[in-house]
Amino acid sequence: MTGGRAPRDEKLPVFDALETIEAETVFGPDRFGRRGPGPARGAGIAAALLVVLVAGIALGSLPKGGDPTTRPSASADLFDGAIAANPTADLSPCRAPTVAHLPTLVISSAELGVARYASFTSGYRADPNSPQLPAPAWQVPRLDAALRIQQPVDGLQVGSDLETCMGEVVLTYARTDTQVEQTSLAYPGDGVYEPPVHNLTVRSLPPGDWVLRAETHFQALDEPAGAEIVTFSFFRLIVGDVPVASDAPTITPSPPAPWVTPATPCGPGIPKPDIEVLALGGRGEPVPGAVDLVPAPPLTPPGIPVVVVGLGDALEIAIVGNQCAASWDIQMIDPVSGGSGFLDQFPNPLANQAVGTQNHWQVTPIPDEVLVAKLDFAGGPSIVRSWNVKIQPFKVPAAFVVAQNGTRFQASAGCGLALKLANGYSASDSCGSIGYRPTAAALHVAAFQPIQFDIPDWNLLAWNAECGAMQATDPETFTNLNGCRLGGAAVTDVGAPLLTPATFVLPPGDTVVRISVTGVNAKGDQFSLPFYAHVIAR
Repeated sequence: MTGGRAPRDEKLPVFDALETIEAETVFGPDRFGRRGPGPARGAGIAAALLVVLVAGIALGSLPKGGDPTTRPSASADLFDGAIAANPTADLSPCRAPTVAHLPTLVISSAELGVARYASFTSGYRADPNSPQLPAPAWQVPRLDAALRIQQPVDGLQVGSDLETCMGEVVLTYARTDTQVEQTSLAYPGDGVYEPPVHNLTVRSLPPGDWVLRAETHFQALDEPAGAEIVTFSFFRLIVGDVPVASDAPTITPSPPAPWVTPATPCGPGIPKPDIEVLALGGRGEPVPGAVDLVPAPPLTPPGIPVVVVGLGDALEIAIVGNQCAASWDIQMIDPVSGGSGFLDQFPNPLANQAVGTQNHWQVTPIPDEVLVAKLDFAGGPSIVRSWNVKIQPFKVPAAFVVAQNGTRFQASAGCGLALKLANGYSASDSCGSIGYRPTAAALHVAAFQPIQFDIPDWNLLAWNAECGAMQATDPETFTNLNGCRLGGAAVTDVGAPLLTPATFVLPPGDTVVRISVTGVNAKGDQFSLPFYAHVIAR
């Protein structure tokens, strides 16, 4: 993934209740600026992989050797010790590469007058803080692309073409026949070069038939600062008079697997510019996106449709007909400030379908912002679709204290709401007050008669009740009087609700009851919150 933005605190799911809360809600989802992919099927990843296959090129005479038909013995000697690589002084300027023009590494020996380009090179673009992709599988160059050296030499050089400079290099070698990594090459500065270098001098490569892998980091040409082009290059080196691995059967690289595969098989044909893209929020019918409408702060263009999403739910974007985009950039844009952050991004400058395609995305949206999807189709159009996103907030359920005669009195929700929804969303409220101010309205009951606490359609996992009075402070506070504890209970089995309702009795008096509860509904959503009720017992 690339992109991101600084967080905007006013939309964090944890809210301050500095004043009385009459109708409490929690909004989401979590907002921390840089966001990773949502739980999409085949969601986009950090960067597009571009693969370049380069045939081995001999720049000098190739030393003659016998027809290699044997494989190295498992008991072949291993080189014991580190191999050093040192930067070579070169003051010429560096050129920054792009994913469309990956640099190719070359290994050479001035002493022998021979050089070989890397037989296989793959690479991707990465931004700061984006996940680094794993190294590709080992690729074994053919014998005719190998650099043959009769004995270990100290003058091997590894450099890059296109006048590019290497900022970080990790060199690793492995046996050609087993492709099992043996060791990494040792170099000063942990392989990080500042300023970047054009080439490295590699010393003391041990006898053997080796595959050498170079992971190289180049500074990218575009923003943001710190963006890199990362490449993986493979060489074959045969050092000394040693058995070599045969080319029979021929070892050739298989086509690389796409970084992203579609959730649904791609529909046929090339889409037209008016192709329909839908947003499915789970709260109503699918909503077609507006065509080529993007917020221009501080206003949102009229005509952008609204899609409603449940709190913590994913929003799905689907291309009608399952046509597959080869490159996409899906963002949320604040229509007031213009701030934006990506939800899913897959840069594929050449729209190469072998690199990745997708026709469905699941993203976690942001409330009251505009969802903008920019989609590029191989051989087809580039389109923009947009939606106004509304998040359906969590509404605290109504709760009641119920007298023995059936009289019901609605309790007031306090502050301190905590959520743990079945879809994995969680949030809590950091309060500046208790969120309750008493009124003259009260439940009148007989002293020492049972009073029940009831939340329709919710079961209790825990409850705790006490009685007291409100103190005239600013803001008002609740104080327990004379250690008045009315009881409580909590489940012992995770997820199993209490079998009996919350029930307590009151001595004579005019009191405020505070009942702190954790409730669960049939979907598995949970919330915790204190409730308050004015009760007069006679």
